[in-house]
Amino acid sequence: MNEPTIDESITRLLSLVPQVYRHSAIGIIHRFPKSDNFCSFIRQYQSIIGKDLRNQRDIEDCKDILCELEFAARTAKFFVSLQYQVPTPAGKKIDFLAEFEHVGDVGVEVKRIREIPEPTTYNEEDQIHEINYSQKESFKFTDNIMAAMQQLMPDLPNVIYVKIDSTVHEFYDAGLALNTMIKRVRGKDVDFLRKYKFESTEQFMEHYRRMNLFVVRSKWGPSISSAGINFNSNRIWKNEDAAIALPESVVEIFRRGDSWG
Repeated sequence: MNEPTIDESITRLLSLVPQVYRHSAIGIIHRFPKSDNFCSFIRQYQSIIGKDLRNQRDIEDCKDILCELEFAARTAKFFVSLQYQVPTPAGKKIDFLAEFEHVGDVGVEVKRIREIPEPTTYNEEDQIHEINYSQKESFKFTDNIMAAMQQLMPDLPNVIYVKIDSTVHEFYDAGLALNTMIKRVRGKDVDFLRKYKFESTEQFMEHYRRMNLFVVRSKWGPSISSAGINFNSNRIWKNEDAAIALPESVVEIFRRGDSWG
């Protein structure tokens, strides 16, 4: 029997989306880079993907799953193999276990920054513009980082990847969240830790050391400023306290988001 074509695999993926969300998902899925590797991934995990999509409460939950699949589509060419929804020793699941050539497995947990629904306004050249800016943008990154750290593999290098799907969140907010988080932990802010289900600084640091890279991908993609400076789609933060080293070859793949599909 012939293997399904790329177009047939993408059509199959779209069919896994519940009918009520399918119209919104069409544009997202058709923007995925199409490759044999990604289509093999869809065929291998279509049962899990379908179940995950059916269990979501609304379109935003559905988009969270599609964000995971977009990551797989954009990066499939870099991996020897890509496992999905892999159980961890703590009984949780990490989104991906990616095998790199000459490196081995790396855990990847994917999160998405959603759009903020309530707009505010600003004035520019006597015109009123609406934008959903709240001056609390870094909080969303904090929530995502702390949740992702609970999912990481204990005996492997790990990457936390956050896709910005919001018009108001920026790289700056991600860096602020990371720096503020570390400052509060080092200050032994117990209430902050317990909010995110960490009982002590030591427990937090055990999970924090599992994270090698914090990667944020811009909503807007790569761009060039008026001064000719190239802005990469991705911004990375390396964790110098990571327990297990991550080879620079892998770091470079996550740094150069403009080389992704």
